[in-house]
Amino acid sequence: MSSLPCRVNDPELWFAELPQDVEAAKALCTGCPLRADCLDGALERSEPWGVWGGSSCSPASSSPASGPGAAPASTPCPSPSAPSALSPEGLPPPLETTVHTYHPDQVLALHHVHRAELQRAVAASREEAVRRDRARAVRLAARAERLAVRAARRALARPRTA
Repeated sequence: MSSLPCRVNDPELWFAELPQDVEAAKALCTGCPLRADCLDGALERSEPWGVWGGSSCSPASSSPASGPGAAPASTPCPSPSAPSALSPEGLPPPLETTVHTYHPDQVLALHHVHRAELQRAVAASREEAVRRDRARAVRLAARAERLAVRAARRALARPRTA
């Protein structure tokens, strides 16, 4: 799971505003083993923004007039019934999906909420690592003390030569 492109690269790339960054994110998705599941999940959640499963729901890729500060247009993700390598033929027609339009400030606020959750998880992970390191240091100190006591006993047990 840790070798997935979205886990290894900068997460901001999948929510980029510049078309070339969106295309770079799509290119990174091409070899991902979870590409189809990612796109399906985005369609189920009606994701309004970003690159999901190698497809873009981002206004940056839909119109050249979109940019920082511009209100996003309602741009649906590709329909699962569209002919592609991701969906086999013969499936029933997809359900209608509503794509929500968010103001960029709302998207930024949601992004910061997710970033704060991630930062809390990282902090908890670091705290756990510090606790493990402290416990290991205590164990090593106790072992060093036992070895020193053992060496001292051996030294006292040896006959002294004058």
